[in-house]
Amino acid sequence: MIGGEDCALYNQTEEQKNGEISCYAPDGRYTEVRHQMTLREIQAWALKQQVEIERQKLQQMHEIANKARQTSCVRVGHLHKSSSH
Repeated sequence: MIGGEDCALYNQTEEQKNGEISCYAPDGRYTEVRHQMTLREIQAWALKQQVEIERQKLQQMHEIANKARQTSCVRVGHLHKSSSH
């Protein structure tokens, strides 16, 4: 997979077979050879990304629900005053 600091730039020579690429850092320094991902590896990576997105959504919903519960009401005479904390 291309990307990240270790593979910001890449090159593929005629000698590299089966989708191999030579990776380079942004400054042009050689870092490694990467191999083409299999379909199963791509599916596993995509699933991991989706799980992380769903985890973040649940965390945001939990934070919103906690903020909503932090509301208090005070009765002053015949008036009610509500505030959020």
